[in-house]
Amino acid sequence: ETGGINAEYGINLCHQVNKNMATNNPICQACGEEINDVVLFAFGMAWHNNHLGCKRCGKDFSDGSRVEEALDGFAYCTPCYIETFAPRCGACQQLIKGEVLSAMNRNFHKDCFVCFKCKKPFSKGTFFPYGPINAPLPYCEQDFYALQGMICVVCNKPIINGTCVTFNNAKYHPEHFECQYCKRRLAGQAYKIGKNGKQYCGDCHLKLFG
Repeated sequence: ETGGINAEYGINLCHQVNKNMATNNPICQACGEEINDVVLFAFGMAWHNNHLGCKRCGKDFSDGSRVEEALDGFAYCTPCYIETFAPRCGACQQLIKGEVLSAMNRNFHKDCFVCFKCKKPFSKGTFFPYGPINAPLPYCEQDFYALQGMICVVCNKPIINGTCVTFNNAKYHPEHFECQYCKRRLAGQAYKIGKNGKQYCGDCHLKLFG
């Protein structure tokens, strides 16, 4: 036995396809009459093909179109089924009719799931959510750290571990904070600021500025 819902009348049903004992023809679940021509099978039952209609638009299936048997127990034509049950993309808000990519408790078209800032796809599938807790936006690593002001002014790459040197409102990887003349690393070392506002080791500052 198979269960289903009569999509036209909304009656809970659970039984086998009924047949005329004399002719062995199936009986339509909607009208109770014998089906002598085209038989439409849906929800494990037999129907005249014009006695079962789409719940949403009311169209019957006499044109041979596919019956979508939805989990709500009702029949739908394919366009209405997609409109009713297909997920919407969290980026473009359009229906997703093909492959669905799920992230951050939302669904996306594969081509729509890109960095919110630069619009580039995520390398190796790695992304960084940023924004409201209930609706964060996806960012690539570069733009995620840029939002937080954690980009090294020398190499223009993210300062990932949080360890940095801040000088003149700019941030540096420790290994990139160096004397502007001899290139000696200055992180953790004493340094002096030249008349041009840049950092120098003591020896180079003395040599250049006296």
